[in-house]
Amino acid sequence: MYLFRFKRSCQVLLFSFFMLLSCQNSIKREENKTPPSVIKTPSDKVIKEGFDSIDKNSDLTKQERALLNELLGDNALTVDTLSKDIKGQLLQIQNYFQKVESLHTSHPKLWGAITSFSWKICHSYYILMQKQSIIDDLKFDSISKAIWKFTGDNSENMRFLKALINQRNDATLISIEQAISPIFKIKKDSVGVYNNNNWSEKATADSLLFQKTGFYKTKRPPFWTGNGNFIYKNIIDSIYTNPPKLYLYSSSSKYISTVQSFGRYIDECLEYYYFDLAVHENMKYEKEFLIASPFEIQLNYAESPKIDSLLRQTQTSFCADCINSYEYLKTFATLDGINNIYFAYAAEPNKEFDETDTPIRAIYFIKDDFVYNLWFADIDLFGCMCL
Repeated sequence: MYLFRFKRSCQVLLFSFFMLLSCQNSIKREENKTPPSVIKTPSDKVIKEGFDSIDKNSDLTKQERALLNELLGDNALTVDTLSKDIKGQLLQIQNYFQKVESLHTSHPKLWGAITSFSWKICHSYYILMQKQSIIDDLKFDSISKAIWKFTGDNSENMRFLKALINQRNDATLISIEQAISPIFKIKKDSVGVYNNNNWSEKATADSLLFQKTGFYKTKRPPFWTGNGNFIYKNIIDSIYTNPPKLYLYSSSSKYISTVQSFGRYIDECLEYYYFDLAVHENMKYEKEFLIASPFEIQLNYAESPKIDSLLRQTQTSFCADCINSYEYLKTFATLDGINNIYFAYAAEPNKEFDETDTPIRAIYFIKDDFVYNLWFADIDLFGCMCL
């Protein structure tokens, strides 16, 4: 894990350097300029500057040079943020980014020639995504109401689903009390629930729990475990008569455990709260714990390559403000007795479990081409906090 973090630190420095150059160029271009609703591609002058930036000894083929011209040419892409066909505009952008990634993979040195214009498109992409999100929220709200109205199902799975939907904007529950919480493989020989959402620290239930330790202001740990880990052993005992029970789910099995202690981790690039769980004998050989819940959920374990492909199409990493692992999302289960609910996580090929930039856990409602994110959790191992 430490070698992995070292490699990521090196990547952070390189990523920060290129982001700085990109931002400086964008600031100069956009200064005193109001973004239009319709964004067009650059002129032939920009294309020429792009080509001139490429090493003359480049092994760029005719086909790749033609693709570069296609990406930067006047007829390459026009984005209209006022269009009523939002999905059509988003699909157009996503297809464009696929071409960009393809060229970048084969010829990294071309990145400087296309990145400025590509980042400009991201501005329109996020405007369109915000509009689409509002439409999707209304659509799913209608779908969920129909589910509650026309079903007499009072199973544990239905109670779980209702709690999941009702708690999406509830910041008053600590992680282990929520309908679902993520388990990441971060600490060796340990299983725990993690919370990496520390951007609004004073508003989250886990941070309020941390304040009860009495070490909120001093940040001095009562028990030092080394490597940035702070353990607060008595907090769980002080708020629960009996250790809270959780059902744990891996990529193929279910387990039962209890919460043992509450902790916090801090270093220069990563910060999170976590709840250590008891590791029973039947859990010792499980390597892929994914989620925890106070509900005894019944899952149908199965991969769905078709759904995986759909998720990758709807989750673009290009416009993200930092590196992530969206492209490696993979389904592992569905909710028994309730259609269209898919559980997923990030599984990077040829890597150890959770050895990726941002380990992810997620739940989606997917019907036909409608993809709606019900729940999402990740943890930043790349080091975006250092950027």
